Amino acid sequence: MANELDLLIPDYVSRSQHRLWIAAPPEQVWEAMLAVALTDLPLARTLLAARNLPARLRGSPTVRSCPRPLAQLFRDDDRWVTLIEEPGRRLVVGRAARFWELVPTAAPGIGSRSDFLAFSEPGFAKAVVSHEIVPDGAGSYLITETRVVGTDARARRVFAAYWQVIRPGVGLIRRSTLKAVSRRCAVLPGRSQTSEAVPAATPPMPGALPVRASGLLQLLGVAHAAVGVIKYRSELAAIASDGVFNAVKGHPDRLLAFWFLVVAPALWMCGRLLAVAESTGHLKVQVAAGRLLIGLGLVGILVMPTSPFWALGAVGVIALRDGSPRRSPTPETRRYDVTRSL
Repeated sequence: MANELDLLIPDYVSRSQHRLWIAAPPEQVWEAMLAVALTDLPLARTLLAARNLPARLRGSPTVRSCPRPLAQLFRDDDRWVTLIEEPGRRLVVGRAARFWELVPTAAPGIGSRSDFLAFSEPGFAKAVVSHEIVPDGAGSYLITETRVVGTDARARRVFAAYWQVIRPGVGLIRRSTLKAVSRRCAVLPGRSQTSEAVPAATPPMPGALPVRASGLLQLLGVAHAAVGVIKYRSELAAIASDGVFNAVKGHPDRLLAFWFLVVAPALWMCGRLLAVAESTGHLKVQVAAGRLLIGLGLVGILVMPTSPFWALGAVGVIALRDGSPRRSPTPETRRYDVTRSL
């Protein structure tokens, strides 16, 4: 598959690959893959909803949460082009756009594989997303890979910076998709609904929360970084042009940009740590985190009533709710949460 992707995008600026072994033959994995919908991906649905919010406010088309399979949604979206489709083996789609914009500008005139390969207008990035199924013993590997290249030097630089912001979210979406396929394979006709060989296929217990405080906190970190890069791009460019070292001294606007961006990875890391507490059942940690977030949110709202500090308070309330003993997960639910949250 690597050779075929090399023909589509040989010199990529960004690349990510994820794989999962599934205890099912390739034809069943293919069937399950084509059936996965956004309703199967609660955390991914939250991330995509946040990213698509500007487009929805502007009335632009977005991928909405609905029971229709994702594969069908992408086929119906003329911004995406099917580049390779070999039933039971691989599916590759591609799109060209200015992905880093709040509402990405789609590249004009791309309606086929040949159009995608020939497109070279400056200022855009070309992305391919592949899913390949490889037989392996009593099961199959499902491998997903994303490659992106810019059509000119500036597009490559801009997308490389944007990729650093969205890469964690992209990884979460890819991994949750693989696990959703595994869960669907576990309940296909003729297969056992419990498989010791693939713990990730254990379905969530009834009543499990679709989105936890940890996921929301990580989402806030990603959103904070994205807003900071866009809002303070001129200040960041000035810091870079001055050599970074001691470049904020005497420049309040640069100092504000620096601290704004420093908060983003802190939020993300707190979300990761909270995810560990959720998955291992440390209720006291969840309660303490909830109280802290609520306190910080209230202080921020008092000082800056129109700021997004209210979001911290909302996440804190969810953390308190998740830390309630009557909501503590059973061992099976906890095992599922480990594979979903980390």
